[in-house]
Formats: sequence, C-alpha cells, structure tokens
Amino acid sequence: MKLCFRLVVISLVLVLAASFSFAADQATDITKEVLVGPGSVAISTQKNILMSFGAQIRMIPTTEVNWDFGMSKDLKDRGLTGYLGGALNKSFFKDHVNEGGWVNNGYIRSEDRLYFNAMPKDRKWSFYAALEFDDALDTEVVDVRGGRDKEHSAFGLERLHGTMALPFGLRLHAGWDIWGTDIIDGGGLVYGDDNPGFWITGGSGPISYSIGYFKLGENNFQNSITDLEDENNNDRDLYAGYLVYKIDNNNKIKVFYTFDQIEGVRTGDFLNYLLYNSYKKKATYDPNNATYAAMVNAFTTPEPRRTIPPFRCILYW
Repeated sequence: MKLCFRLVVISLVLVLAASFSFAADQATDITKEVLVGPGSVAISTQKNILMSFGAQIRMIPTTEVNWDFGMSKDLKDRGLTGYLGGALNKSFFKDHVNEGGWVNNGYIRSEDRLYFNAMPKDRKWSFYAALEFDDALDTEVVDVRGGRDKEHSAFGLERLHGTMALPFGLRLHAGWDIWGTDIIDGGGLVYGDDNPGFWITGGSGPISYSIGYFKLGENNFQNSITDLEDENNNDRDLYAGYLVYKIDNNNKIKVFYTFDQIEGVRTGDFLNYLLYNSYKKKATYDPNNATYAAMVNAFTTPEPRRTIPPFRCILYW
C-alpha cells in the first residue's frame, strides 16, 4: 500500500513538473526554432500545430587537375599500367569519393534537399525530416529520376529527428541528425556525425548537457536471413555524453566522454580500406591473389573489446 501511494505521488509530481515545463515554454514562429530543421516557409493550420517547409538546390560544376599530384602521369611516363605491379590501376589515387559517389576529372554534382517540420506551440514534441538527392549528373541519371542502379534513389531520407519533452526540463531525441562531442565548437576531432540513435538533452542556467546512444554498425541483422550472426554481439555501439558550463558569452568549459564499443567488427587501416574496396568495386580480383587475401584478412579479423577510455576536457574561449 505504501509503495502504491509513493508511486502515485511520484506520478503526480512528474505530471505537474511536465505541465509547468510545457506551459512556460510557448513557441510562436517555427522558422526560428532550434528543435526543427531548416525551412523558412511557414504553413498556417487550423489546429495548434506549427508547420514549415523549405528546399535547397545546389549545382556544383567541378574540374579537377592533378588530383593525385601527377602520380598517374608519372606511371604513364615510366610505361607502367598501375600500382603494386598492376594490382591497382593507374587512376587509383585519382578516383575519389564524395557524398555524391565516386568521381574524377570533371563532373557536375547536384545536392538537393526538401525540408519538412512540425511542432505544437507548447513544444511537447517536434518533427523534422530532410529528403536528399545527391549525385553526379548526366542524362541517364536525370532521365531515370535519381540513379543508374539500386544504390541510388530519387530522394533518400537524409535526416530524421523527432523529440519529446520530458519532465524537469529534459528532452528525448530520436532519429539521425547531427550530434557530437566537439563537432561544432571543437573541430570534430573526437566525434561528430549523423548516426542513428537516441539522446537526451537538458540543462539549467549556465549548465547544459546531453547523453546519447548511437548505432554505428549493425551486424546482427542484415537484409538476408543467411547473413544473420548470433554467436556474439558484433555490433558497433557508441555511448557518449557531454557537460558544458558557460562562464560568459565568450568562454565555456566542456567535459565529454565517449565509449566506442567494437567487438567482432571488421577493421583495418585506411590503405586496407582503399585496397579492399577497390578490389571489390572493380570485380576483377583473384581470390588467390596475396594482396587481396591480405585485405580480406584485415577486414575479417575481429577487433577485441575496447577498454573504457578516460574522460576528456576541452576549454573554449
């Protein structure tokens, strides 16, 4: 009986705290809200919901000269057909990737987005989504409305961010949007990305904080049942958080912590990654080739469980 009474009291306190928080925090212009994404076109509704949308069009004509610092020309002058005895073709260091795909020499990249936002005036929840098309253009790409193959789509869901207000000034976030320990004010040297996950934000006065869980690699669930792995947890999970104390308008102290859990995940250095994917992409590799075998070994050797790293502190001024 005492336990039930305590639960009722706690529930009432949470409800009152939530009601106070909601009542004291009213929104009037969604285009100026930080809880949603870009979009300067506000939409009038008959209910207590604020909505907006927006769009972005970027056409980026690009010409590259000596992207590989003349290495391919040097191979040609020496009468060679590629690197590592011909295992890699001469354009290996000229070919490179951006968010539009694999490119080289001259191309037109188009990065286009559609933004959709919704939020009630009391900020109990918020919704933000961004559809994106990003590709190097030619007639075939635009005629098939988005891409040459199954790896491309007309508009993919680039960002999805939903929030819900919690008691005591906390807010629950879910989706994939920009989050990081030092991505905005520290150069992103430790961590910052739009990985999918959940995070909580809060704060009061000069203190603000955030704690998050993000799924960087999912290896226990794939598109085919034959790819399922159940012997151990092979996922890559990130647990991270930060605490900020704002001294004044120009100075603040941030303490953050990240635990990147990697167990049974394929890893390798940057050259391993380039060589391995180059062999797979061109589909001309020989499984008995020693170089290819080394790349496969590097990416199939499980990474042991990492030890918990120490806390880190950065001063901004």
